[in-house]
Amino acid sequence: MKMNGVAMKVTIPGKIGPYIFKEEIGCGKTSVVYHAVSTPPEEEEVAIKVVPKSQFRNQAEITKLQNEVSSLFKCQNYHVVRFINLYHDSVNFYLVTELCDTDLQVEVSKSGKFPEDEAKKIFKEIIESIKFVHSVGVAHRDIKLDNFLIKNSGKTKKIILSDFGFSLLVCEDKNCTIRCGTLAYLAPEIIKNEPYNPYLVDIWSAGVVLYSIVAGRFPWPTSNNDIMIEWITTRKLKFPDFFSEDLKNLIDLMLNLNPEERPTLNIILEHPWLKNVVIEKIEEPETKYKPPSFKALNEIFRSAAGQRVIVERNQNILKRQKVTKSLNADIKNTNKDLDKKKALPMSKDLREVLQKSHRLKIHSRSTKPKTEKNTIT
Repeated sequence: MKMNGVAMKVTIPGKIGPYIFKEEIGCGKTSVVYHAVSTPPEEEEVAIKVVPKSQFRNQAEITKLQNEVSSLFKCQNYHVVRFINLYHDSVNFYLVTELCDTDLQVEVSKSGKFPEDEAKKIFKEIIESIKFVHSVGVAHRDIKLDNFLIKNSGKTKKIILSDFGFSLLVCEDKNCTIRCGTLAYLAPEIIKNEPYNPYLVDIWSAGVVLYSIVAGRFPWPTSNNDIMIEWITTRKLKFPDFFSEDLKNLIDLMLNLNPEERPTLNIILEHPWLKNVVIEKIEEPETKYKPPSFKALNEIFRSAAGQRVIVERNQNILKRQKVTKSLNADIKNTNKDLDKKKALPMSKDLREVLQKSHRLKIHSRSTKPKTEKNTIT
C-alpha cells in the first residue's frame, strides 16, 4: 500500500475466519482492501478491509474505527454496503463486507460523463442511500464518487454507499466542528471552520457528485487548492450548455451557500428532474455468514483496547530496560577508563624524580643528629 508516495507494508495471514485472501483490490491512507473467498462449499466472494493496528497511537483512534463499524452495523440497507463480520488479531483489524464490481469514480473516468437519463437513475439511488443513513441517525460526512460502489447485473446498476470512516452518530446537538472529508466535495461552512450541521454538508457533497457525473468534471478547478477553496466558498458555479434546466435548478438548490436553505432529501426526490425515475432492483442471494451482534462487536474492541494496554506496558518496560542497560554500559566504560589511568607506565623523567626523592628520604633519616640529654651537676 502507498501512503504519501511511500510504500506501506501490511502483513496479512493466508486466511481469517472462513475467508482465504486473494489479490489486493484497493488501498487508502489507513487501510488496504483485499478480495477474499470463503472456504468450500459456499465459496462466497467478499471484500476485506485490513486496518493495521500499528497506526493506532491511542485509544481515541481505536474508538474512531469502532464508530465506523457501529455506523455500518446500524445502516444495513439495500443501498448501503453489506457488513458481514469483523475479526482482529495481534496485527490488524479485518472488516468483511460484500464485494462490488467497481465504483462511481472509476466509471466516470472511463465513460467521461453519464447522459442525464442514466444519471437520474444513479443519482436517485445515491439520494435513497443517504436518506436511509440519515433516517437512522448517521451522517456520512464523506460523500464522494469513490465511496459509491457499483454492482452490475446485465444493464442494471446497483449503487451502494460505502466507507463510513468519517461517519457520525448524530445526537440532538447537530453542530459539529471537526473538519473532515475530501476538499473538492467539502461544504463552504466546513472550509471556513464554522460549526456545521453534518446532515446538510452531505446534501452539498451530493450536489457536487451530481454535477460531476453529468459534466464529467468537478464544478471547480481542482489543480490548485487555494483557487478551489475560493470557488467553493464564493460559489463560483458555471453550468455546461448541455445541462437541462431542471438539472441546473436541482444542483443550484443543493449547492446553496446557506446550509439551512438547502433542500431536504425528500424534496430532492420530489424534484422534477428525479420525480418519475424508477429504480430497478437487483435480487441477491442471502449470505450464509451473519454479522455478529452489537455486543460481540463491542467485545472485540474491548479486547483490542486491552491488548493495546499490554503492548504499551511491554513497550515501556523495554524502554526502561534499554535505558538501564545504557547506563550500566556507561558506568562500566567509566570504570575501565579509570583502571587504565592507574596502570599507565611512568615516564623516564618521572621515575628519576621519584628515585631521587626516595634516596633523599633515606639519607635524611640516616644523618639526623641525636638529641642531647639534659645533665644535672
